[in-house]
Amino acid sequence: MKDIIFCSSPSELSTAVILVAAGIFLILLLLGLVAISFFLKRRLNEKIIRLDQSMQRVVQSEARFQALFDLLPFSCTLNDMSGRIILANDYFCNTAQKPLEEIIGSTMEALGRTVDPEAKKRIEADIKKNGSVSNVEIDVVQNGNTYHILFSSCLIDWKNEKAILSSTVDITKRKRAEEAVKQGEENLRVTLNSIGDAVIVTDINGRITIMNPVAQQLTGWNEKEAAEQPFKTVFNIVNSKSRDPVESPVQKVLSTGKVVGLANHTMLLARDGSEYHIADSGSPIRNDHGEIKGVVLVFRDVTEAYKMAARLRQAEKMEAIGILAGGIAHDFNNILSSLLGFTQLAKMEAGDNETLKKYLDSVSTSGLRARDLVSHILTFSRKSDVKRQKILIDPIIKETLKFIRASLPSNIRIHQDLRVKRARVMGDTTQIHQVLMNLFANAGYAMKNKGGKLEVVLDMIAIDRTDTMQFNKIKPGLYYSLMISDTGCGIPQAIIDRIFEPFFTTKNRGEGTGMGLPTVFGILKEMAGGISVYSEEGIGTTFKVLIPAHAQSGRLDTPPLESKMISGEGNILIVDDEEPIVQSSQGILTSLGYSVTGTTSSREVLEEIEKKPKFYDLVLTDMTMPEMDGLTLARRIKAISPEIPIVLCTGFSEGLTKEMCRSVGICDLIMKPMIAGELSNAVNSALNKRPGKQTN
Repeated sequence: MKDIIFCSSPSELSTAVILVAAGIFLILLLLGLVAISFFLKRRLNEKIIRLDQSMQRVVQSEARFQALFDLLPFSCTLNDMSGRIILANDYFCNTAQKPLEEIIGSTMEALGRTVDPEAKKRIEADIKKNGSVSNVEIDVVQNGNTYHILFSSCLIDWKNEKAILSSTVDITKRKRAEEAVKQGEENLRVTLNSIGDAVIVTDINGRITIMNPVAQQLTGWNEKEAAEQPFKTVFNIVNSKSRDPVESPVQKVLSTGKVVGLANHTMLLARDGSEYHIADSGSPIRNDHGEIKGVVLVFRDVTEAYKMAARLRQAEKMEAIGILAGGIAHDFNNILSSLLGFTQLAKMEAGDNETLKKYLDSVSTSGLRARDLVSHILTFSRKSDVKRQKILIDPIIKETLKFIRASLPSNIRIHQDLRVKRARVMGDTTQIHQVLMNLFANAGYAMKNKGGKLEVVLDMIAIDRTDTMQFNKIKPGLYYSLMISDTGCGIPQAIIDRIFEPFFTTKNRGEGTGMGLPTVFGILKEMAGGISVYSEEGIGTTFKVLIPAHAQSGRLDTPPLESKMISGEGNILIVDDEEPIVQSSQGILTSLGYSVTGTTSSREVLEEIEKKPKFYDLVLTDMTMPEMDGLTLARRIKAISPEIPIVLCTGFSEGLTKEMCRSVGICDLIMKPMIAGELSNAVNSALNKRPGKQTN
């Protein structure tokens, strides 16, 4: 059996236990240290890896930043707080014409770029205060040249320090373009303001963007107010005749893309109620791609031209009336001559038959009215011979008012205020009476339904140059002013400009010929006077007549008394290509005691004179005949028998004067149609002028 050894004592046992425990602890400690060392090494390796990765990311980030930095299409720099450049992109380097290595560490001033000190201080102050500035326009001088720059800047953290990231965009070309556009607009505005035409410019929506002063004056809108209004409100146009709205030329241009013009008779209604006849054209405004971006409208006031054209048309109508009058006057007066002559003969044969005489008087009256109608037409067309003389018009006014009173309804009152006594003019009594009758009759017609008041005022006024336009440009001077006012229905504004046109009338069929006012106009124009009209519908009408005042010296010319039948004796030879005129004239003169031979052939007259050069005491000849006119016949008669008196009759005397008649030996000129008294007086007067002869 093996021997078991025991410790000799307890103390030894405790020491052994301690030693064993200590050994175990040391082993465990070593194992812990090894484990800790391994763990720390592993963590360190991980950190190193992460740091390396971070550094790689930083490098990559800086590379990306630099790449993006260099791609920017404008200059960018990164500066430290002292202003030195830390980083610059390629655009900046190219602009500075230096490599990046020379730029880094430099200041802008060192690179030759200078900024106005005051502007620089303001920018630096804003950056410090707000941390950034954005789109500040500054001027930069480099190499002696000034550039317009759009500057932006902000504070950033860069590698644990504050830095300033800045960008500069060169806007020099843009600024120059803007200035060029601005200068162009200014030049355009100066041009628009200086031209005489009105100009309106609109955008694509038809809104007004530009109006020159002429356009503002004509429309009554200023540019600022007009920009807030629809175009149609500012440019309100209608047809001057129908007053219907006219299509907007701007809308027409925008819809068609073509140049357009206004139709004739277009009228602009201004804001203040003024009316202008206008002519215009509208054109599209296109951009570089040919797209319409707006419309330019150019128009002008043609009111005066329109009035002149109207006056020209009226003058042409008057000329046409004159041609027509000249064409019909001769034939018509021939017809009237025979009608009046035979009526006079019939009246002589009527004896005591008063009823027949009354009927014949009516025929004579109608014939004389027809003669007056031809006279009116000839007067209106300025183709009749008028004997002007010194006359007083105030008695004619009184006489005409008395005459017209009988034809007016009792509900029309007449008031006359003749403030001038012995108002003397150079004129024709018949024509003055004609003017008054036409104007008084028109006033009465206007008041025929409801009655009213006819007021006539005669006064003397002085006309200066500023007043002459409304009276057809009469000369300045002293005039008698005759105001004829009624309280009738008035004249519509749409037709008031036409009332002096030939044949224009608003009266019912059979109530007027349309020749009354044109005749008045023609008479007054021939007298160097004028007429104007003012009317309001429902209120009444006022005509203002101006007649030149004549000097108050010299005696008045009084019209001759009504011609009476004068008997006589002698051999008279009558020639007219109208057989009825020959017969009627022959009958009248025969009844007065003359021996009369009549013929329709001027050649027969010459043959008769050649056969009996001393037999005939007087020749009465027509002017217009197919074989030979009256002047030629008179000349040839005088060549055969110089002492024989010749009286010339004509139905139309245009271009024929008494001087011309006297030059071929004609002693008197009388107008057809002749009434018996005129014929007998002319024959008696001519026979009295024959040497050695004296009739009753």
